[in-house]
Amino acid sequence: MMRMTAMRKQSRIALLGALLLGARAWGQQDPGQTSAPTATAPTTPTPAPAFGQEPPPPQVTVAPPVTSLDEASLEPAITPRSYLQPGVHVTESINSNFGNSGSGVVGITRLLGSLDLTRIWSRYTFLADYIGGASIYRGGGNSVSQIHGLAAAQRYAWRTGQVQINDCLTYLPEGAFGFSGFNGAGGGGVSGRVGCGGFGGGGTFGTIGNQSRLTNATSVDLRESLSPRSSITAAGNYTFTTFIGPSGAGTVDSRQESGQVGYSHVLNHFDQVGLQYGYDHFEFPSVLARSVDSQTVQALYEHAISGRMYLILGAGPQFVTLHQAGLPTTTNLSVAARGILRYKFPRSSISLSYIRHTTAGSGIQLGSQTDEARANFAKPLTRLWTGSLDTGYSHHNALLTPPTSGGGSNALGGSYQAGFGGGGLTRRIGRFFSLQMHYQYTYQFFSNSQVRSPDRHIGDITLSWHPAPIRLD
Repeated sequence: MMRMTAMRKQSRIALLGALLLGARAWGQQDPGQTSAPTATAPTTPTPAPAFGQEPPPPQVTVAPPVTSLDEASLEPAITPRSYLQPGVHVTESINSNFGNSGSGVVGITRLLGSLDLTRIWSRYTFLADYIGGASIYRGGGNSVSQIHGLAAAQRYAWRTGQVQINDCLTYLPEGAFGFSGFNGAGGGGVSGRVGCGGFGGGGTFGTIGNQSRLTNATSVDLRESLSPRSSITAAGNYTFTTFIGPSGAGTVDSRQESGQVGYSHVLNHFDQVGLQYGYDHFEFPSVLARSVDSQTVQALYEHAISGRMYLILGAGPQFVTLHQAGLPTTTNLSVAARGILRYKFPRSSISLSYIRHTTAGSGIQLGSQTDEARANFAKPLTRLWTGSLDTGYSHHNALLTPPTSGGGSNALGGSYQAGFGGGGLTRRIGRFFSLQMHYQYTYQFFSNSQVRSPDRHIGDITLSWHPAPIRLD
């Protein structure tokens, strides 16, 4: 008995010693280290890694560089997973004054399917969102047209930076600004996860008649950290807009090439400043002797509070060079500006934006100086009901004079305005269904008295089905 007691005592002493040695070794390890600890810790700071899959040290800021194409998200951070999310949407809509001449009340049935894909590897992330189907028009001439929106993004990250390639493709019967055909107020199409707006987005504002248009924007965004607080960014973009079907007034195809570089510096956990240079070149295939070049320099400021607030302000000079056959090349000085505010309250959210920039003209003009503003408000009303309000306004001044004859003669000079306003209610039905009711008022005003577009009222009801996401990992 005495020998067994002594052996048990020695075993307990050995076990206690092993635990103490393990705790001492664990205390010497850096956070996130899985291998044996090194003899000495590094004495010089290392650059903050970009958004990758490696366990990063604490970031100075959670927002991306202010000069990059990405914007800070107000959505809560969730564990990244690979999944596939299908959906089906059926919309019944009533549209007044449909078409350029106002053809009375038209009923529209839209049958749409959607598919969202997220695939995550150790250093790669791939996102793809698609929604599309058919629109069936009844009254004022029965017809069927297609609707498609596809956005994809491939991201590769390393320790100090990342590169991302985006592609956004839309096939719409009208301009994307305030278009209500994609299951919701002013939907415009594809999910905002990829970021199809902004730089080189090829957005189209307003429409003359029911004229389908194909728009594709491809961009490459590169960022590299110089230090934990400073980074450089570069981006390039190519966008084209092509109108499908018989050419009518204002249907002018366009091509856009864009590039920008910038420098960002983090002031503290919430604030960033940056300096950005951008270049845009606009061409019109049917008007070969006319093009527009735009160069901008903007100073940027960003204030971001993770999960609550995102504010960005920017302004600077803009040099617009006009090339027209038979006329001397001219350069005009104006101002480029942008302001974006998103705020998330405990039970509601608000989004405000204003951008002043050069655009391709939306097929209506040969280049435009565009001012666009938009506001959105969303609030859960009850456990099952959510309400939203959405409004937008844009003003466009023509940059080039349309030719009096030949290709491109359908383009308009002068200026025009386009706007919309509306609201909606969404109700969840069980786990997989939702019902959406939406009303929207749209209007357009052209300074050219020969072109008129009647005000329109749009009301629709959408039933959506979203099953549980399909896990891919």
